Amino acid sequence: MSDSLKHRRIEDYLVAIYNLVKSSSDGLVENSSIANYLKVSNSTVSEVIKRLSDMGLCNYVPYRGVVLTKYGESIAFKYILKREILECLYGYLLNFNIDESVASEICSLEHYINNNSIIRICKALKIPSRCPHGTPLPCNNVCLYNEKCPLEEG
Repeated sequence: MSDSLKHRRIEDYLVAIYNLVKSSSDGLVENSSIANYLKVSNSTVSEVIKRLSDMGLCNYVPYRGVVLTKYGESIAFKYILKREILECLYGYLLNFNIDESVASEICSLEHYINNNSIIRICKALKIPSRCPHGTPLPCNNVCLYNEKCPLEEG
């Protein structure tokens, strides 16, 4: 597996855990939930969770589940923000209906587009407050209040 595919796979797991923890009653996400979300086997999830844990991106509690570390959470948040700004680009500027095929393309792009490009897209779109689905952007439009964009380095 190429390095870019490995990184993309890791990012997909981080985003999955980030999204799934919101519906968790105890703040932990079970491996089976991740497997269902990503449509992979439980054994694959176990392997990747071990790797994420070794990288300091999550903490695994045996027989209970996994939770992201602050570092893992910040990476997941940035990819979610990238995805939603790309959805705004496709939906608002390019007038695409965000169906499954467009969402898949956006999901591929989010892994390769750099943060500066996303920031420029966001500004070109006049810093939208909601994605085309109506969901508020996760950054809460900090750019509007002269605060630092979560995608800016440093």
